[in-house]
Amino acid sequence: MRKRVSNRLGQWKQRPAEDPPRRSRIGLFGILFCALLLAAAAGYRFYYQPTQAVAQADPLASLLRLAERSVASADFTTAIENYQQALRIEPRDADLICKLADAQAASGDVPAAIESYGRALEADPNHVTALTRRAEAYSQNGDHKSAVADYDRILERHADNNDVRAKRAAARLAVGDPQGAAEDAGRVLSASGNRADMLVVRARGYLQQGQIGPAEDDLNLAIEMAPDHAEAWNARGQTRLRRGDAAAAEADQTRAIQLHPVSPEYYIDRAMARRVSDNLSGAVADLSKALELRPNDARAYLERANARRDRGDRHGAVDDYTQAIRLAPD
Repeated sequence: MRKRVSNRLGQWKQRPAEDPPRRSRIGLFGILFCALLLAAAAGYRFYYQPTQAVAQADPLASLLRLAERSVASADFTTAIENYQQALRIEPRDADLICKLADAQAASGDVPAAIESYGRALEADPNHVTALTRRAEAYSQNGDHKSAVADYDRILERHADNNDVRAKRAAARLAVGDPQGAAEDAGRVLSASGNRADMLVVRARGYLQQGQIGPAEDDLNLAIEMAPDHAEAWNARGQTRLRRGDAAAAEADQTRAIQLHPVSPEYYIDRAMARRVSDNLSGAVADLSKALELRPNDARAYLERANARRDRGDRHGAVDDYTQAIRLAPD
């Protein structure tokens, strides 16, 4: 009996160990998987639930973030809606109103932007950004006189702001104050060194005052500094036409058109040089191109009427004079 038991024990010890049951391996993997799920759930609660809580606790910050993302993606309609909602929370925040106005201007609704900049200035009358951008919006809308008034307000408090002075110089030129424009441009040039844009503005101021020599000197320097400055070539063409060199004027206007072929003014100015040179067909072609680019340009109709009259095209001239009077009865 003892011998049989001993033999059986020996056989059992010599047996290779069996693989662990499959259930135990599956159970181990299940435990690990559940642990990962629990960790992910904890991470969600850690990262997302506080964010949602912050959004609920600070709706203004959430709206501003949404608006900034919309502006970055050029979705100005959504940005405007977000800013308007934010302003229901902070209706007197001048910076916030200014951001709304910026979005309105970027969307192309310049009148609404002007109104909003005005609201920002009601909240903070000395808000330089609102004044500057409203002035720019006024100029964009063709109201250069109001733009000059806003720039005046800024420069009363910040006389050394040469960026604003440069913008006022251009606005003064547009309202027919060539002397003021030339003075502003000169101060900017003295403070900042030669700038092609300010040389062009000062030159135009000089030209409107009949100072052809100083104007051409400024424009020569501007073209030397910035050979691709289309406006400098255009202005020098006008200056050369004023001193009687129509061929040189046409060459400068042609270069301006090459650099910026979608400007109606450049075609109108070259047409005037061509008309002086008796190139009436070329003048009519340029003026027709100007009207193609800007169909309701009274000046283009008037100049084309003159060129057609000189060519003997009386019917065409009458039609163009009629259109010019309709568009600009005064």
